[in-house]
Amino acid sequence: MEERTQESEPPKEIGAVTPSVDPSIEGSEEVVHLKKRLRLAELDRELRVVEGTPGPDAKVTALERTVERLQDKLLGLEREVVESPLSGLRAGFRCSCGEDGLVSVEVQCSSCADRTTYGWFPTAAE
Repeated sequence: MEERTQESEPPKEIGAVTPSVDPSIEGSEEVVHLKKRLRLAELDRELRVVEGTPGPDAKVTALERTVERLQDKLLGLEREVVESPLSGLRAGFRCSCGEDGLVSVEVQCSSCADRTTYGWFPTAAE
C-alpha cells in the first residue's frame, strides 16, 4: 500500500478552538467537505463584515428589540383598557329585550359640555 503524504498548513484558530483532525482521516472525503463548509462560513462572515450586512446575530438582536417594543405597546394598551370606565361593557351587557352587546352611553365633553352618544347600535333592517 502506498502511503500518501500531504502538505498542509497548520490549523487555523477559530475563536478559542483550534481544529485538529486525526492524520489517518485527514484526507477523507467527509473531512474535506467539512473543511470546505467551514471555509465558506468564514468567508461569508468576512464578506458580511466588509459589506456591512447584518449577520444572523444582528437579525436576532433586531427581532428581540422589535418584540420588546411590541410588548411595551401591548402593556400600554392593556393599561388603557383596564383604566377605561367602559371596559368590558359591550361583552357583559344583556338587555331585558334580549339583545346582547348593543349598548351605548352618553358622553359629555369636559371642556364645552357638548354631549354625544357612543356605542354599538343595531344595523338597519333590510
